[in-house]
Amino acid sequence: GRSFLPSGVTSDYQAYTVWRVAQRVVSSAVGVFGTQSLLLALGVKANRVGPAAAGGWVTANAIGKLGKTAFAAKMGRDFDSDAKRWRLRAALMWVIANGLEITTYVVHDMVPASFVLLVTCSVSLKQISILTASATKSTFYKQFAGRNENLGDITAKGDAQVAVADLMGLVIGVQLARLLGSRGSCVWTAYVLLSILDFAFILRSLRMIVFRFINLERASILAHLFVAAGGAATAVAPPEDLVQRESVLSRPRHATPQTRFRACLEEFVGGFW
Repeated sequence: GRSFLPSGVTSDYQAYTVWRVAQRVVSSAVGVFGTQSLLLALGVKANRVGPAAAGGWVTANAIGKLGKTAFAAKMGRDFDSDAKRWRLRAALMWVIANGLEITTYVVHDMVPASFVLLVTCSVSLKQISILTASATKSTFYKQFAGRNENLGDITAKGDAQVAVADLMGLVIGVQLARLLGSRGSCVWTAYVLLSILDFAFILRSLRMIVFRFINLERASILAHLFVAAGGAATAVAPPEDLVQRESVLSRPRHATPQTRFRACLEEFVGGFW
């Protein structure tokens, strides 16, 4: 218990941790299929990994790190104020990156030239996903610490939980990969089903977090409720109620006034990006 659960945390920590661990198990299992597909595309199974493939891999990693650096410089300031959405985006980027790795194996014989492009996109997305998840994690841990000075304990225990969850997911993923083999249809089916679970679990874990500070969306929700109630003091919702009104999957509802057509168009084109 003490090895994995910190003391002095807020009441929402336990529910978040349960769903987060479940998500990490599934995410690690999905990663097995992505890695397996990438190795097969490289020619590991046929013992034909050549200088070109190795050079392509090095190039993809270099570009991925440059992309990660540029992304951090451009978007770093947004992580604290909108941590939940960015964590969800990180999960989505990870899922897409694994899908690109599987695609690399499926099409590498038909379109050999696509290898470097697909691997570069995959590595870049994974690098950005790891960066984003790590940055938003700090915001979540600050919330769980509350007024206690135990951020280090929460971080250490959180990393221990992730290590165990990743190991479990790795074992499950390897067993599934052995069972399903390397047929494209089987790999894609497993990838889609596991990715749906991955996304559902991360969404559920984020909805467990009750932030007790004000950002743009929460301020706009409070203002909207206050005006709608005619300025009544009872309209000020507690943090637990605000969580139910926040929409992690879409943009803030009351942040900016816009026409119905424009709102629908932006929602369709931009989604929660």
